[in-house]
Amino acid sequence: MTRTLQTTRRAALATIATAVLLATAPASALAVPPEVDHLTIDDAFVDTDLCGFPIDVVAQGTVTIRSFFDKQGELVKGIAHVSLSFTGSTDSGVVHQRTHANEHWDFTGDGPPTLRITGLLGHFTAAGRVLSIEAGQSVEVPPGNRVSFSGNELAEEDVAARCEALSQ
Repeated sequence: MTRTLQTTRRAALATIATAVLLATAPASALAVPPEVDHLTIDDAFVDTDLCGFPIDVVAQGTVTIRSFFDKQGELVKGIAHVSLSFTGSTDSGVVHQRTHANEHWDFTGDGPPTLRITGLLGHFTAAGRVLSIEAGQSVEVPPGNRVSFSGNELAEEDVAARCEALSQ
């Protein structure tokens, strides 16, 4: 299965890192209201994996994370609202991506956490035209390993269209 733009994974990793930090937070003796954290993303980096040539990427947006704990203070659920924009550019072209999605993390059970992502995972445009859209629901167990997807999933030709827009 194909994946969204490499930068989306980078944003997801930021969310994962936050969830891991919250999971290792000191436990409370009583159930507590959800913790809310707000992250501002403003990052620039070079992606050399997506197309095989360097792409300058600027990522900006917000991630709001709500962490839910049980009576023993153990993290049982996390909900993250992700609103990000990415601009990938080369000397030859520019591609924009918007992502507006909710991530639902389930930490119950003995195995790895389950991640369910719903919403607009990627809306890709270049030169005023839509290149591709990935929207729907993705289920990953563990996070990063997609086990199911319902909706409009990206195909290999969608990645090729973005690379072509960046190389013209």
